Amino acid sequence: GNAIIIVVGGAAESLNCTPGKNSVTLKNRKGFVKLALRHGADLVPVYS
Repeated sequence: GNAIIIVVGGAAESLNCTPGKNSVTLKNRKGFVKLALRHGADLVPVYS
């Protein structure tokens, strides 16, 4: 099959880092979820 990886937070998330603190940048970045669900794609959330 085919697979794609999307780094949702992008550069903004990488610049917003503090030792001992975890944060995820998702505000205004959820349109890809709606598109995937609309087209029947499988979503596999991963946090690392």
